Amino acid sequence: MTPTPPRRRSASRAPLARLAATALALATLAACSEVPSRFAPPPSAAQVAAVVERCDLDGPGPETLAAWSRALIDGAASGAVATDPVRVLVGLAPTVGPAVRGAPASGDATATAAAVARRHGLTLERPAGTAPAAAGDAGRLGAAAAGPPPGAAVRMRVGPGDAPARAARRLLADPAVAYAHPDPLAIPLATPRATPLDGATPSQLPSDPLLSAQWHLTAFGAPQAWRVERGSSAVTVAVIDGGLDLDHPDLAARLEAGWDVYDGDDDPSGRDDHGTHVAGIVAAIGGNDVGGRGVAPEGVRVLPVKVFDDDGASSKGMGSASDVADAVRWAAGLPVDGLPPRGAPAAVANLSLGFDGVTEPIPAVEAAIRAARAAGTVAFAATGNLAPGEPRDRAGSGVLAPANGPCAVAVGSLDANLARSGFSRYFAVPPTAPTYGVDLVGPGGVGPDGGGVWSTVADGAYGELQGTSMATPFVAGVAALLASDDPTLRGDALLTAVLRAAARPSDADPAEVGLGVPCPDAALGAGTRCGSAWTAPWE
Repeated sequence: MTPTPPRRRSASRAPLARLAATALALATLAACSEVPSRFAPPPSAAQVAAVVERCDLDGPGPETLAAWSRALIDGAASGAVATDPVRVLVGLAPTVGPAVRGAPASGDATATAAAVARRHGLTLERPAGTAPAAAGDAGRLGAAAAGPPPGAAVRMRVGPGDAPARAARRLLADPAVAYAHPDPLAIPLATPRATPLDGATPSQLPSDPLLSAQWHLTAFGAPQAWRVERGSSAVTVAVIDGGLDLDHPDLAARLEAGWDVYDGDDDPSGRDDHGTHVAGIVAAIGGNDVGGRGVAPEGVRVLPVKVFDDDGASSKGMGSASDVADAVRWAAGLPVDGLPPRGAPAAVANLSLGFDGVTEPIPAVEAAIRAARAAGTVAFAATGNLAPGEPRDRAGSGVLAPANGPCAVAVGSLDANLARSGFSRYFAVPPTAPTYGVDLVGPGGVGPDGGGVWSTVADGAYGELQGTSMATPFVAGVAALLASDDPTLRGDALLTAVLRAAARPSDADPAEVGLGVPCPDAALGAGTRCGSAWTAPWE
């Protein structure tokens, strides 16, 4: 016997009626002899509100910004954090805050930035793709804007004999500067290997043949959720990553025109598997006779925004915090110096990347994520993986930026058995606000057969990867389904709906898994929670 999903209770029901309903539910549960629920009670309203409301759109105070900056400066000076060798990111004091009340005009910001640079022996850096245009080419895509947009970090370069860490220390003492720090380099957060699908080409595969192997969908309630909602073309998810296979048969029809922030052009394609794998987890096309499916298998649009080189690296000193910050702003429809204007903001931004060794927020990136939230875009960011060969007991040493900031939603990884993936980073010792730990988890680790998560990879192929990079787009896909089902859900309202659907494994440590995994079926009211029938009185 399967228990009937509980009806939503009316606030006006009498206490006696509520007691009778509870007794009936308990009796039904006992009669059915169901196994105990795999999950603890869902998060309380206070727990959900704490995650949503910690993103103060007025921004952190000057002491916090200075502390975050000093942590990056110290990490760069010691060699623990890899950074661009010549670049410093500077937030001008009058422009830091919500997007952006009372900020000076762009011309004023440009003049202020130039004056600050002169005082400290630095030069302003033009954004990528903004070399002087040829005659008659003033309207080309990527033409330089009039100056740094309000709230955005200003790129400055050190001179010979100087170093970004030293320059940033000088800048922090300048009253015109809100924050200053070196520009750390980002990394994709997945194993750098994909397993080919037995050499098969898409044309040889039956309809969605990989679905049975996509345990991250079938074991977590996606098929039940699809009975309610499969996706809408009115919803866009920005995949901020290493570029995509733009011709992949399971993705091409879903892609919007994106941008390559790394190279400063309009070609966000990439040879590396990572970005294509992430995009497929969000929205690989369902029912098209090839490959598998995404969490949102119909309708939802994917905006590729490239922040690494073609091979998923950042060796040029780009693919850095400055690029990630620009990518987040652009995906949210905000102006970015050197990039073409975009229209409506993406509902969701997926950040399956991190900054190795950086367990404090990065001011420049956190400011961009905050501005995106104000514009209606929710950013989900991977908590980070242990480095290859790093002892597993190091996983609790901290969540990597940008996931550790107050405005990002930090996503760790679960295995198929609902245990935290051994590589998935968290804070074993609770961090001191405004630095934060794991908020949610998604399936991104070891599957029931010992493999990883199957999705799209480069060259029209399919492969399996593991990492918090794989868990994050699962959560982004759940958000996309919710936004498709209810077009009024954007920004804080969308995040609230995702958090409410979270289910924490009953024996899991909240420090390791946060509020739990957002079950798409529970989120959409399908009557199950991560594929399981309602089996506890609190459900």
